Amino acid sequence: MGIVLWEVPDFVVDQSIKREINRSTGELSICFEGSGNSLGKLPLLYKEDGSSIRVANIWLIHLKANLRKKAVNTQAQALLHYFTFIEDIGIAWDTMPAALRKRPTYGFKKHLREAYKNGDIARSTANSYMGVVIKFYKFYLARNHPFEHPPFKYEIVKVNTSGSHEYMRKTLIHVDTTDLRLKLPNDTSHYGLSRKLLPGDFQPSCPNGCA
Repeated sequence: MGIVLWEVPDFVVDQSIKREINRSTGELSICFEGSGNSLGKLPLLYKEDGSSIRVANIWLIHLKANLRKKAVNTQAQALLHYFTFIEDIGIAWDTMPAALRKRPTYGFKKHLREAYKNGDIARSTANSYMGVVIKFYKFYLARNHPFEHPPFKYEIVKVNTSGSHEYMRKTLIHVDTTDLRLKLPNDTSHYGLSRKLLPGDFQPSCPNGCA
């Protein structure tokens, strides 16, 4: 069963829920009252049977409603790829075995690296998708979701900020990151574009003139 993105044209939050029960049939009906707050267009993840990928959608709504993101299309696309991947390998998003290589997050990291090496995905896209998945899990880690083992390990990386200005010389800052960083090599062929993403008649211009 596949996973699809469905874009709500105008997603509204903060409405009151009114529940009514038909006395003759016992049927429950639900409607929303009040103007609420409009979040605009919002892409959400669903299975082909119509069931919602609830954990993914909660995070996407959080980004729009609480963090005031204007658009979450990139995040939705990344989660679409991630949840399709874990469905294909048959593992739940929050199943984290003891062995790192068996955790879905590390499996997705390997999947993105191989896709990049095969020319199926651009370097920037692979890094973006991995970053989205990390932020998605950080959201649930902050809310104490009961993972048996952590989705990833945190790392503290020292970054040298030396620059031409006096106040920037010999300065180190510590950046909180994870061991899911892809560390992909730069693809200099076709000016960094994936070969499979190039149209057949594309002719890149030569920045310094062609021989």
